[in-house]
Amino acid sequence: PPQSTPLERVAEDQPDKSSNCCVICMDPFSQLRRRHHCRRCGVLCCGACSGRVYPGPKENARVCDGCFNLTLARSQAPPS
Repeated sequence: PPQSTPLERVAEDQPDKSSNCCVICMDPFSQLRRRHHCRRCGVLCCGACSGRVYPGPKENARVCDGCFNLTLARSQAPPS
């Protein structure tokens, strides 16, 4: 993963009340399956779909698997 690069925020958080389930895997939220927001795209997802951590310069940020894979791909791409 990228090291000491600020995470680019691309969207605001999706409101908690906007979905009763994870928008990635569609599993319903419950007392055991809590809501989380990706700190990059703001999507409302469960812990299983947002278990990745983006290492930032000041603090780590929980991101969804899609954003983690996207930032990882960008960090490994050859310079243009």
